[in-house]
Amino acid sequence: MEISDNLSEGIRVIPTLCGYAIEISSRAGSYGEALNTLREVQKSLKTLGFGFQSQSPTAEEKGKRVTAKVVFILKNPKELNRLVWNLENIKINYPEIDFSLLGERCFISPQGLEKLKQTLREKLLKKAQEMADIFGKKLQMECRLDKLQMEEFKLLLPQRVLEERAKAIWICH
Repeated sequence: MEISDNLSEGIRVIPTLCGYAIEISSRAGSYGEALNTLREVQKSLKTLGFGFQSQSPTAEEKGKRVTAKVVFILKNPKELNRLVWNLENIKINYPEIDFSLLGERCFISPQGLEKLKQTLREKLLKKAQEMADIFGKKLQMECRLDKLQMEEFKLLLPQRVLEERAKAIWICH
């Protein structure tokens, strides 16, 4: 006898970093040029005494132009006006940059997210194995987990819960 069901598990996500987010982008002929401009802007902001953390840069190519983007998290939101004023002045020397204010944002590190995903996988596997025991007792048969097919992870907002679903198949005889 084959039994199948969908299982799901969720885990609360605790952000590793929260603050006011600003996205800065640079357009250039190559990714290296665009990234170098972003590094120069970052150095200028650090020299001016801004406390922030930056996310890993991303890039997209459109035709012969590359746009590199990075998100900075301002540690002290009270410095936002001063930051915008300084970015406008920096744009005089680097006209290829642009910036957007993204508002309050929270982030989790890639390592932290991977750890949460692994924990969810382990929880789903344990749940599926426990279900095999429950089916075996109810049916008075020996049941074992045959297949556990993991689906995509979903981040549920505003609850900040990472959820994973899986399709489980048990064989009972």
